[in-house]
Amino acid sequence: MKARLFQPFQIGLWLALGLSAWLSEIHQSLSSLINAPLQFLDLEQHFSDIHTWIASLPILWVGTGIFLAIVLIVVGYYIAARGKFMLIHQLARNTTDVGVPWKDNGSESLSYFLWTLMIGSGVTLLFGMVIAILVGITVASTHGSASVAGLTAVTITVAVLMALLFLLFYLVWLVVTDLIRPVMWMHQCSFPEGWQTLWPCLKAEPGTVFLYALTRVGIQIGFSMAIMVGGLLTCCCGFLLIAIPYIGQVITLPVYAFNQLYALEFLKGFGPDYDAFRARIPASSIPSMEAPNEDLPAGFA
Repeated sequence: MKARLFQPFQIGLWLALGLSAWLSEIHQSLSSLINAPLQFLDLEQHFSDIHTWIASLPILWVGTGIFLAIVLIVVGYYIAARGKFMLIHQLARNTTDVGVPWKDNGSESLSYFLWTLMIGSGVTLLFGMVIAILVGITVASTHGSASVAGLTAVTITVAVLMALLFLLFYLVWLVVTDLIRPVMWMHQCSFPEGWQTLWPCLKAEPGTVFLYALTRVGIQIGFSMAIMVGGLLTCCCGFLLIAIPYIGQVITLPVYAFNQLYALEFLKGFGPDYDAFRARIPASSIPSMEAPNEDLPAGFA
């Protein structure tokens, strides 16, 4: 990261990388834009509750507003996928070019967007179903004649299951966002092909991937604390600057650059076929792609 951003320091490089970082997070900006008006409206002051307020609006307005919000968020996620591939290209090639990575990674970005949308929606639905079941069990135990010891056991069980479920979700999402995306960029392949290419590494080194995940958590906590301290030392002026779209990404560019380069360096340890700093290799030319895939999870064969 030091060689990329500071040796020498180039403002043009920071601005170009900041643009890609901003695009990679634009879906969050759009979500905040949609939620912002609700934070400044005291709806309960004018209506008895939110349901009465919504019911007072024409159903067409409500439906149109929900539809436009969903479309805006989905488009934001697609643009974010394009930005993530742009950032990989710029960091791996140490270039300020924006047009080439935007044009060259269209199919990979679309595949990544569609699969992450499906995986994210499925995991969210599963997570919600499990929460509903666990809450239902807890409520049923509370209203029954269970003893204090029984309620305590149920509560502890629910907490442990929720923690394990969250850990599983985090590991799956980390593999998708940190590891499969660079493989897709390196080998110019779709999401299923990227999974096939990466699966032998995940199967052979599960402990290494788990340690990588733990390290990423520690790094993220460290960066968050550094940003918090920086904002406090600047009398909260730093927080205001970071909150500004694009400007915030340029200021915190070392965080984005380090996270992405760390993932690329980690993948590099699996061999030359996973080295993003070499020439890009089509997935069809990788020997491991020709091996039998009976061990792959269903749906990715």
